[in-house]
Amino acid sequence: DFDFVKLLAQSIVSQGPCVAVLGNKSCQAELVFAQSESLQRNLRELLSECCKLIEGKGGGAVNLVQGGGKNPQHLQAALDLAESRILSVSR
Repeated sequence: DFDFVKLLAQSIVSQGPCVAVLGNKSCQAELVFAQSESLQRNLRELLSECCKLIEGKGGGAVNLVQGGGKNPQHLQAALDLAESRILSVSR
């Protein structure tokens, strides 16, 4: 369930400086990105880019964003893109 995914993301980032990139596939694709308060990544921009792959949209606060789209077949591609972007900034 999507509420559980959001809670899981918040729990992960509360453990220390990190970014959580989670997805849920049901009849649609759902994305949740969260980051620890000490990090300064633009999660809204990242979510917008990833939501294009799942034909959706989203939004949220600075440290927690969520989105959904009508193309769950591309959920893994959206998650892979998010991971790639986050790792490229971290290096």
